[in-house]
Amino acid sequence: MDKLNPFALLKRIERLAHAGHRQLPHQIEDQSRWSGIIFRIGTQEVVSALTEIGEVLPYPTVFRIPGAKFWLKGIANFRGNLLTLVDLQGFLNGIPTPRDRRNRVLVVNHAEMSTGFLVDEVIGLRHFKREAEIPLPKTWIEAALLPYLQPGFERTLEDPMSLLGSALKKRYVPIFGLCALIDSPQFMQVAA
Repeated sequence: MDKLNPFALLKRIERLAHAGHRQLPHQIEDQSRWSGIIFRIGTQEVVSALTEIGEVLPYPTVFRIPGAKFWLKGIANFRGNLLTLVDLQGFLNGIPTPRDRRNRVLVVNHAEMSTGFLVDEVIGLRHFKREAEIPLPKTWIEAALLPYLQPGFERTLEDPMSLLGSALKKRYVPIFGLCALIDSPQFMQVAA
């Protein structure tokens, strides 16, 4: 075998690698399931589509923006990118989210901006059957959330106060559209 220059050697290795490769199997998306992250805004549990949330973070170091409304917590440096941090309960209800160890920030990349939403608590990732979707009750209590809500699902909880230890409770969890909130005209009204 005669000497090959480094570029020719790499081309030869590439040809050999492609000659023996097989097509990877295609992933089939399960259309019968809907996945989302359940979180708490004040006392209300809601779920947002997993496709809307890029990441879940602990509360970062935030730099305040002078002259902004109280619910715009400020700007955070997130891996070299600027992340606008919004107190979700503050924006919706006018009540600041009490800070504690359970607080999390949901990162949403939408409309060419990165927004972090401060929430009281993230309950976790859940998968629901699409056919189990339940319409929003007509007597919804949280009026401030209504413009961003869609039909939701029931989630089953174990009742820790049950004497039997196995009693189950059901809780309705509506779908909360974080991208719909970002698209709303009120969301851009940040000047105090």
